[in-house]
Amino acid sequence: MIAIAGAFAAALVTGAPCTQPSSKIRVYLEREQTSAADKAMRARLCLAVPTRTTVASLSGRIVVDRNMARVSNVVTPRNAQLVVRTDSANRVLIAGASPRGLRVGTLLSLRLELARPGVLPHVELRIAELSAPNGGSLMTQATIDGLATRCIGSAPGIERIEPTEATADPGAVLEITVTGCAFHVAKNVIRVGDVTLRNIASSASGTRIHVVVPKEVRGASGAPPMQMAAGTYAVTVNNGRGTSNVVQITLR
Repeated sequence: MIAIAGAFAAALVTGAPCTQPSSKIRVYLEREQTSAADKAMRARLCLAVPTRTTVASLSGRIVVDRNMARVSNVVTPRNAQLVVRTDSANRVLIAGASPRGLRVGTLLSLRLELARPGVLPHVELRIAELSAPNGGSLMTQATIDGLATRCIGSAPGIERIEPTEATADPGAVLEITVTGCAFHVAKNVIRVGDVTLRNIASSASGTRIHVVVPKEVRGASGAPPMQMAAGTYAVTVNNGRGTSNVVQITLR
């Protein structure tokens, strides 16, 4: 296990990561190259600063979309100046300080297990504190960049559904917006529990679907339709080339 972790760390840290030049302070995430068949994705947290600028302390978190991926490993370089901890909410908590300044380049590397191969998750970077050696805040001088959802394979991916909760009242309309990637322009199949909706169009270059979901499930052999009761329902999108990850919606 130690040898595997060491090999993983070497593979991530000794490449040529975090090489983007910057005329201002940047804290950002970058992906390693990922193929459509990969079941995992690797990314780095990077720090770039202009000449004669020093970042003495930093704290924040990396938040990974749980619908699309799971944090499976975090590696810091041997001379890392960060304390790193993961939690049950799929977050990586980070904090570090050095009177001489934090090292520029790779601050940490992480591995994410993907819910669907080729569907890369939204990863948010939230920096709470960024300070100079004199204690002054550098937040207004910094840009902070996470990673957007991206589909590099044929299968679609769901980033989120809005609303996540709705009323189970039979007289109320269930209207949802699905945001993600690689949706078909006109022929998506959406499943909400046992309800199947066909030939549903997308907008915004295949990243958004807005649809009204009927709350009746037709019975077989002429049986009367059944109403969707209160409960949690799995939602998926099929674009004709693959099925997305599952995202839940709750009726109360």
